[in-house]
Amino acid sequence: MQIFITGRHITLTNAIKSYALKKFEKLNDYFDFKESGELHITIDVQKYRHIAEGVLHSKQHEFTARVETKDMYSSIDMLEAKLLVQVKKHKDRIVKGEKIKNKRINLL
Repeated sequence: MQIFITGRHITLTNAIKSYALKKFEKLNDYFDFKESGELHITIDVQKYRHIAEGVLHSKQHEFTARVETKDMYSSIDMLEAKLLVQVKKHKDRIVKGEKIKNKRINLL
């Protein structure tokens, strides 16, 4: 998965970049993100608000999330958590749908 980090009104330090790259490694395990996934992270600072936005693309899926806190690192943490919840929820829907289809076929 390719990860692109953009900073608005902030200078991206190596610490922030490496922290974000480390946090979003978990998303590689789902769907086809490892081969064709792209994650675009935008980090923005407006006075005391630290905003992190993420868009996760692949060939078949797209997930977006936006988080606003008072600390940049907690914004990155919460963004990762939101994206992970969305991905897991979508995976569960797919798996449950396949189980229901198999039950219907067996009943007929």
